[in-house]
Amino acid sequence: MKAPASGRVEYEALFELAESKFHAWHQKKLRPERERRMSELRTHNLTTSGRAVAVMRIYRELLEREVRKRIGFYAAVARESGSSEMLSKRRLDEFRELVMTRVGHATRVLKDHIMQDALAAGDVPLLALPNERQYVSLKAVILDVVNDELRVLAAEGTLASRSKERGVVSEEPAARRAPKVVGARATIVAPILDSKGWSIFEWATNASVDFHTASDYLKGRTKPHPSSRKKLAEALGVKVEDLPV
Repeated sequence: MKAPASGRVEYEALFELAESKFHAWHQKKLRPERERRMSELRTHNLTTSGRAVAVMRIYRELLEREVRKRIGFYAAVARESGSSEMLSKRRLDEFRELVMTRVGHATRVLKDHIMQDALAAGDVPLLALPNERQYVSLKAVILDVVNDELRVLAAEGTLASRSKERGVVSEEPAARRAPKVVGARATIVAPILDSKGWSIFEWATNASVDFHTASDYLKGRTKPHPSSRKKLAEALGVKVEDLPV
């Protein structure tokens, strides 16, 4: 059964948000680190086979970090938006396939790099290079990491689905529901959020604080740091002293 058009559009928008966050991190953090480490490796006095082993180790470490970070961005968007669709088995299976397609591509790039290095050296026997079984093993290790991470998300999705069936969770995403809290904080904040048409998530975004900082403050769970309280107040357009401690 196909997902309703509105649900599919929302999922695609959230997915693109998660992927854009991941690609920005990849460009800013991971790619420069990989280039730096590969460049440093060329300064070491290693044999061609020794370099191959070192390159395999670097790729394995960075690939594991890459998939964890990619899934982490996906999970963060799913939780902040309250999207049950992102945590459904179908979507997680699709995401697994996408992540592992990228891993397969990275493994081929790794293999080509090692082979080109060996050909440039000229006299390195093929038996001294990593064999196909080692590349398959590398992908299997990364797949185990991916499955472990996605298993947690699948469990969250199952719990959310069961709660929804029992009528515990409303049909609106958690981060977009009107705050159902009482007390001085809600008395001041809730009407302002309503007037602006903001969810808690949107309030946090406009205040440049973490979602949980705004959510936990409103629900009376925490007392925010003075600097965070100031940002929350400014986003609402009120004086900081008017925002209940």
